[in-house]
Amino acid sequence: MNTSQKGRVFISYRRADSAAYAGRITDHLTAHFGEDAIFLDVNSIEAGLDFVKVLENAVQSCDVLIAIIGSQWLDILNQRLGDSEDFVRIEIATALSREIRVIPVLLDDAVMPQSIELPENLKLLSRRNAVQIHHYSFKSDIDRLMQAVESKLGNTKENQKNEKNLQLKIEEVISRIKGRRYEDAYQQCLSLLAQNKDHHLLNLLTGISYFMSIEEIGLEDEDIAIIEKHINTALRRDELRSTALAILGCIKDRFL
Repeated sequence: MNTSQKGRVFISYRRADSAAYAGRITDHLTAHFGEDAIFLDVNSIEAGLDFVKVLENAVQSCDVLIAIIGSQWLDILNQRLGDSEDFVRIEIATALSREIRVIPVLLDDAVMPQSIELPENLKLLSRRNAVQIHHYSFKSDIDRLMQAVESKLGNTKENQKNEKNLQLKIEEVISRIKGRRYEDAYQQCLSLLAQNKDHHLLNLLTGISYFMSIEEIGLEDEDIAIIEKHINTALRRDELRSTALAILGCIKDRFL
């Protein structure tokens, strides 16, 4: 896999616990979702790259993490509690902290670890609904796992489609502002904010278009409050902060 293409499904496993099962599960997921959608460390990390950094980036950019748990998984975890390079613990903890969908896969007679048995940064794992996979019912079990993954990826595709449509509409707003159609731009922003009220760039454009639409007739205190509300939302995003501060500075210079 090219390093610029991170897997959307990350498979976390311990070699001493479940290497054979991990390979088998990966083969089925790859056949169903495609090679570029699956990240398994052995096959996905190019020679010469920093193993830890690639793993962290892959986990952070995935949509689903599959945590394969065999009969020795918990014992190995306990043995490596003081090991800063226990990558399995790092992988799962990273996914949980970023609220990435984590699907525990219990192999054969393995049981779900209880919260009291897990370190603090893995305790949430005990609350994740697991998929059980047995060697004697592998086909039907793997089908259930693929359905669970497909459900999440399907939602992600829909979100990506919605985000793309929103970006196109934002480009329309920017075009109207550039064409000095400030009132039209402001009204379109209000319509978009109805479904995306915390969108940082959209709030910035709303403040700008409102400011430009009425600056010539003068701003009242309530107008300034409206603009500041939208600009302050944009201030939460680092890459928009300088522009947002410049707009606030312009308002203060002219009207305060």
